Amino acid sequence: YDDDNPDHESATHLENWIRRLANMGTKEFYLSIRPKYYKRYRDKNEYAINLPSVVFEAESLRGLRVVRYKMDTKDKNNNNNNNCKILSKHLKRLHLEKVIIDDETFQHIISGCPLIETMSLESCKGLKNIKVSGLCKLKKFVIHNYCGIEIHDAPSLEIIKISSGKISFHESDFRSLNILSLFGVELRVFSSCKFPSLKRLVLTYCYGFEDDRLFIDAPNIIYFRYQGDFIPSISFAPTSNEWDSIILIPYEFKIRGNINEDSSCAWFLKLHELLESLSQSKIVLDIEQCSMNIDQHLVVGDENDYSSNKLVVVEKLNLSGPLNSSPSTLLNLLLRICRPRIIGDYAWNVDTEFMEF
Repeated sequence: YDDDNPDHESATHLENWIRRLANMGTKEFYLSIRPKYYKRYRDKNEYAINLPSVVFEAESLRGLRVVRYKMDTKDKNNNNNNNCKILSKHLKRLHLEKVIIDDETFQHIISGCPLIETMSLESCKGLKNIKVSGLCKLKKFVIHNYCGIEIHDAPSLEIIKISSGKISFHESDFRSLNILSLFGVELRVFSSCKFPSLKRLVLTYCYGFEDDRLFIDAPNIIYFRYQGDFIPSISFAPTSNEWDSIILIPYEFKIRGNINEDSSCAWFLKLHELLESLSQSKIVLDIEQCSMNIDQHLVVGDENDYSSNKLVVVEKLNLSGPLNSSPSTLLNLLLRICRPRIIGDYAWNVDTEFMEF
């Protein structure tokens, strides 16, 4: 349904159209609705057109995609301003994009649609804290929205993809989860969860666990990828499968404009600890040298701590850095804590010492 009219006449047309479908005895229908032209209030960054509540009175509605509308389930004919009844109890797919919706409205909708299997929220406004609960059929949950997110009792969830926001899992049942991808997310209450079916875990610029140790109970993991500004403390439960881990981190230590030697030493020690915790996997380590200079005489812990039998095997070590910097010192320090099979994908001048190494 493409709303070409920027006024409320189109809403009336939509109401009549949905009621006509119901009178015809339509068993299933899918609705995608967005205004081709839309107005904003002059004083507020909000959309002028409200999505008619009659949409959720259609029992035969199976899929709903709404773009650029204001959603409010309050019953305008009720003096108590209560929420209208949600009759779309067979709804399986819900996609909201660039809509105005508050927490109460969102919770009211999903509480009346317990059979939702796929749900996605993208760039919506008004959401502050949402709870995903009671959706026993939910298989895929995708959200690109900054808000607090709580996930409770989701035994059927197979895919979770979240960009930005704060997430709490609250010891939820994730027995079916295969893919978990988080970008720019603040993690809370993560280590208490079990992921018996998880195969792919991606953490990209997540935060909130800089000083904590994450224990990931995922015995069937086959792929782990971490990219961020700090080296995390992460350990995995024992696995029986071969699995790959990819670590992408920068090497940069500047405090008030100066390179801090103690922090730099701690960085290598923490990296060694991380590599040891991932030693049962095939590791690809990608490091970007952001600091222009590295002390060639930097001592990375006790030399005896890095004997050949304690070096962690790394499948591939990728190095990159400024064109006017040399990777040789960084490489020499890294070779004290790991043993790469392949060194490649570097991005320096061809005249650097690295080419001679």
